[in-house]
This record gives sequence, C-alpha cells and structure tokens, in this order.
Amino acid sequence: VLLTGFPIEKRGQAMGIFGLVITFAPAIGPTLSGWILEHYEWRMLFHLVTPIALLVLFTGAFLLKKETVQSSLKLDLFSLVLSSFGFGGLLYGFSSAGSAGWGSWTVIGSLIIGVISLTSFIIRQFMLEEPMLEFGIFRYPMFALSQGISMVLNMSMFSAMILMPIYIQTIRGISPFHSGLLMLPGAIV
Repeated sequence: VLLTGFPIEKRGQAMGIFGLVITFAPAIGPTLSGWILEHYEWRMLFHLVTPIALLVLFTGAFLLKKETVQSSLKLDLFSLVLSSFGFGGLLYGFSSAGSAGWGSWTVIGSLIIGVISLTSFIIRQFMLEEPMLEFGIFRYPMFALSQGISMVLNMSMFSAMILMPIYIQTIRGISPFHSGLLMLPGAIV
C-alpha cells in the first residue's frame, strides 16, 4: 500500500512515519492500558478504542482515494485450503501444547496435519504457473538468510514484549501500570 499509494520521492517519508507508528504503539500502549486497567474494568479498553476506530474508518472512507490495480490473478482454492490447514494446524498445536502437554494426541496430530499441509502447499506453489506465494525467491541464499534472521529477531522481540508483562504482573505481583512503565524505556529505545 505504501509503495503504490505514494510517489517515489515521498515513499521514504511514508515508510518512516509508518515505522514510527509501529514503534510508538508498543512503547506507550502497555503503560496507558495498564493505567486504564488499574482505574477501570478491562472493557473500558474497548470503549475507548471504538470511537477512535470509527473516526479513522469514516475519515479514511472520505479522504483516501481509491487505488485500482488491474490484475488477472486467480485464487487457487486448494492452495487456500492447504494453507489454512497448515497454518491453522501449527497455530492450534503450539497453542494447545501449554494446556494439553506436548505428548497429547491433539497437539501431535495438529502439528502433523499442519506440517503436512504446509509442505503440500509449498510443493503445490512450485507447480502452479501463478502461485499464491512465490517461494522460488528463497533459492537466493542471501534472501533466505535475511528472512531467517528477521524471523528470529521478530520472534524474540515480540515474545519479550508479550511474556515480560505477564511475568512482571503474575509472578512479581506488580500492577499493570507499573509493569507498563517498566517496559517503557526498552520500547522507546
């Protein structure tokens, strides 16, 4: 959207603003939501966000111009089913492991279905003339390495952002607001 919605000379600025928004939300979000949770019930988080979301929706509907891209892409329904079972199976398997245990047949079965479905999905994408996802780009070693590094970096950053507040509040007994304040300097950096 950024690359098609802005002229070439403005793309860097647009990507910078987009990056600023993405980094600002995790910095201020836990502190602000912690303060709200301390003083109000958790439903207030949704009550505060709903008018803002509606304002953005209506403003965007009137101010954003419609970009039409002519394309003749066809949706491969079998690929869609394979990717749904693949990603869904992996997600369900990993999320169930915490409560059911790694030895549970539900977890093992979900993971097996997910791996088989994703493997079939990738093989099918190589056989299609117009694939949903172009996996051939992973043949370039530097691209594959950079994507692997990016995935590990994102997993470590997001796991710390999610697990640290849970640990601080549940194990250490610190209030949501103070745990948000504790996370604020790292998020700002």
